Amino acid sequence: MSLPNIKKSLMQIQNEIVSFMKRHAGRDESWYVGTAKDGRAQLFSVHGFKKCDVGLYRTVATSSDAAALATYLMDHGAQGDSGRKPEATSVYIFRMARHTSPARLSNGLASRCA
Repeated sequence: MSLPNIKKSLMQIQNEIVSFMKRHAGRDESWYVGTAKDGRAQLFSVHGFKKCDVGLYRTVATSSDAAALATYLMDHGAQGDSGRKPEATSVYIFRMARHTSPARLSNGLASRCA
């Protein structure tokens, strides 16, 4: 028996991301947020994210929702790009490290990744 495909609301996803950021030390400006068609690919291919880095991605219903969520996070201190992009229904966020792009570490912490 398969379970129904239960989608989270935009507010649920927003709360999940904010809670994730609070659980992982760092000031809000040490986080980078963006939108993409494929958040996982964007993290690893574009930003140099590694498995031991701190970040996540979530899929929302529309590109407008993705842009709105990214804007909300930026309005609350995260750095990044909230521009609406066609087909960008994934929101991603990561704590910046020396090896990530943008390669800034505004919280002064060094990454534990090799």
